[in-house]
Amino acid sequence: MWRIKAAFSSAFTVILYWLGGWDISLQALTILIVLDFITGVAKAGYTSTLNSETGLKGIYKKIALFALVAVSVAIDKITGNSGMIRTLVIYYMAANEGLSILENLGAVGVKIPEFLKSRLEQLKEGENNDC
Repeated sequence: MWRIKAAFSSAFTVILYWLGGWDISLQALTILIVLDFITGVAKAGYTSTLNSETGLKGIYKKIALFALVAVSVAIDKITGNSGMIRTLVIYYMAANEGLSILENLGAVGVKIPEFLKSRLEQLKEGENNDC
């Protein structure tokens, strides 16, 4: 049993190293990714379009988002930046995930406060202008 725990611990340590650490921005992105997946499943169920193949593609996409964070960490290391590119990438992806969550919630009939939607759109647009 201790070997399994050691293996998982080692694997997660390496993954978090590749992702640049378990800071608040990565925690927030992780929460948003999970919520986007959950609300996407809820939307698919609500609209009777639930499909396991589509869900699996969604999981692959979410894994790819973490791969993009790892790439941004590598670019930061190569260029000598102290996490600036990683931070921009995470904020951009967080805005996208947040907008997707709002779209999913809207599709199931939840009223979305306009100020929240506009703030996420501003964040996304601001990141586009910075890159």
